[in-house]
Amino acid sequence: MTACLDSLLDLGGKCPTFVDLLAYRAQNQPNRTAYTFLHRGEIVVGKLTYQELDRQAKAIAASLQ
Repeated sequence: MTACLDSLLDLGGKCPTFVDLLAYRAQNQPNRTAYTFLHRGEIVVGKLTYQELDRQAKAIAASLQ
C-alpha cells in the first residue's frame, strides 16, 4: 500500500480528482492492472486494466447524461 501511495504522491498534484487520476493512468499505464478479482479471496477470476476501467467508466458516465 505504501508503494501505491508513494506513486500517487509522485504525481505532484497533476491529478486532483479520481477522474483525473484514472485518465492519467489510462494514458500512461494502459495495460497495468487496476483491479484483480478473486474468488473466495484466493483464485484470480478476472483482471481489469486502467484502460478498460477508463473505457467502462466513460461508458457509464455517458449513459447517465
